[in-house]
Amino acid sequence: IPCYEFFKIFSEKKFDNFLKFAVIRNPWDRMVSRFFYSKKVDPKFNNYTFKEFLNYDLEKNMHVVNQFKFCTDTKGKFCLDRVIKFENLNNDFNNVTQKFFNKKDMLIHLNRSKHQNYREYYDNDSKDKIYKFCKDDIEFFHYEF
Repeated sequence: IPCYEFFKIFSEKKFDNFLKFAVIRNPWDRMVSRFFYSKKVDPKFNNYTFKEFLNYDLEKNMHVVNQFKFCTDTKGKFCLDRVIKFENLNNDFNNVTQKFFNKKDMLIHLNRSKHQNYREYYDNDSKDKIYKFCKDDIEFFHYEF
């Protein structure tokens, strides 16, 4: 849930006592992963091309939620202690778990989809569409295509 939702449960002072982090993902890569996962779990997408799926998903606003919104308070101020990029998930998560629990290698990657590098699925139009919908994430988290 977004940071600001926690303020309904905890005072800001208590909130500050917790370790707060989010795992984020490159929006272009996230959409390719979503495409292949959707084909696996919902037969209606079996005959969709990536571009058809992308247009469908964006029209229905099914998954394009800026991750940035989960990391900020109601005034748009960043309110987390750490951001873990999915691209570095194991290493970054190991740093957190090592520091706080003295453990490593606690993650198991489930639902992995097999596909080429995300860049292979985009043309200029589809690349620009993701930029338009995910501009806040791309700029705030310094993602590049």
